[in-house]
Amino acid sequence: MRKAVLLSVAFLTFGSLAHASLIPTLGSITASGNPTDPFLWNYSVALSGDEQLNPADTSSAATPGTFFTLYDVSSTAPVLVGAPVGWTGSEQLVGTTPSGISPTDNSSLWNVTYTYSGPVVAPGTLTNFSGFTMDFATSAMALGQFAYQATELNTTITNGTTDNGKGFSIVPAVATPEPTSFWWLGLGIVSVAWTRRKFARN
Repeated sequence: MRKAVLLSVAFLTFGSLAHASLIPTLGSITASGNPTDPFLWNYSVALSGDEQLNPADTSSAATPGTFFTLYDVSSTAPVLVGAPVGWTGSEQLVGTTPSGISPTDNSSLWNVTYTYSGPVVAPGTLTNFSGFTMDFATSAMALGQFAYQATELNTTITNGTTDNGKGFSIVPAVATPEPTSFWWLGLGIVSVAWTRRKFARN
């Protein structure tokens, strides 16, 4: 059952990102020993091969820069403690959201946005986006959305253009998935169950 849930989460995350992407994934939630903020969560971010990190150009609105937002992360304001060099974090109840993207965002749950201000960087995986929260929920039903903004690479048509997208990620707070999220989650579980039954017969 655990494998079915993880596969369903992966399907929800990667199925909605058909091309270039910046994908945050929850690495761990551990007890911090701090009674006021008892759980320490940590995310990593994978930047696909056709994206790059790009700092905002303050002199031109045409170069808005790279950032990503994790929506509905915590029921109380999270205390951000970690980010790779060149990144800064902020908390807000609504947004920050890329232009043209409409994620599910509960205005009573806190969002976390990480904004990049370092030099232009090629694709790779970054770790240590971390903070303390009051919440601890790692079930599949704690699905929240994320949105990102980066810069596309490697094609003559889209090179240097801004790329926006969204997907699903597990969050510490128990966010309420959209009705379509329930449908996709159910479909993923049914598919895995059918596949296991088929292999069991052979």
